[in-house]
Amino acid sequence: MDNIKILLAEDNILNRKVILAMLDKMGYKADSVSSGHGVIEALEKEFYNVIFMDIYMPGMTGIETTKYVRKNFQKERQPFIIAMTGGALKGDRDNCYSAGMNDYIDKPVSKEKLYDILKKCKEGTVRYDRPLSFSEETDKEIFNKIEIMKRLSGDKKLIHDIINLFISHGPLQFDKLEEAFRGNNRENLKLIAHTIKGSARNVSAMYVASIAFEIEKKSKEGDLEEISLLIKKLYDSYYEFKEFVSKDFLSDENL
Repeated sequence: MDNIKILLAEDNILNRKVILAMLDKMGYKADSVSSGHGVIEALEKEFYNVIFMDIYMPGMTGIETTKYVRKNFQKERQPFIIAMTGGALKGDRDNCYSAGMNDYIDKPVSKEKLYDILKKCKEGTVRYDRPLSFSEETDKEIFNKIEIMKRLSGDKKLIHDIINLFISHGPLQFDKLEEAFRGNNRENLKLIAHTIKGSARNVSAMYVASIAFEIEKKSKEGDLEEISLLIKKLYDSYYEFKEFVSKDFLSDENL
């Protein structure tokens, strides 16, 4: 596996940008798709040694995609499939087991995590033998500069790019969240909150991530009034983050 081929399955454009940049710095030119159907189409064209598979993708989830791959592709064309989780919800572990995933990697992803999991894949020692982590996301810090600088190896351009991407995509994600809430579409509410949480964690917007995770958890059983209040808190935390980084971080001299 010296010439290891990697496929990244991630619908979140911000997450894709970060992970692909990390793999590139490690010397890997990975391909990427944004859906489960994209994974299947890619595998039908060529073989990949490793697939990093987001659990929650719209249309065909990572779990469903993995089941399809394990059932429909020959043994010699079976890749290592690594689940990517952003603070997994209860029940995800068993679903990953039964789907046939080999291991998992926590979000936000770091180069150290990618290096360790790829090393295990090359050695053939990767296996699913540990529980998924269940982050409670209680951090109320607006922005953790130290964490993002360390995780992204001080790459100023990448950090600038993903923070600006997060800020510019925020209103669109909130519109989708509001639409799901008004239509009482709890499944979409969960998926959109999960997406916001993942993006927020990637830019170290800790308080935004913690509130998005609360909405994700409450989307199934929480009452609508409680969820409505959380959405309002999410808006406020996002604009607080936007104001903070725009004023104190995004200028070159402060970075």
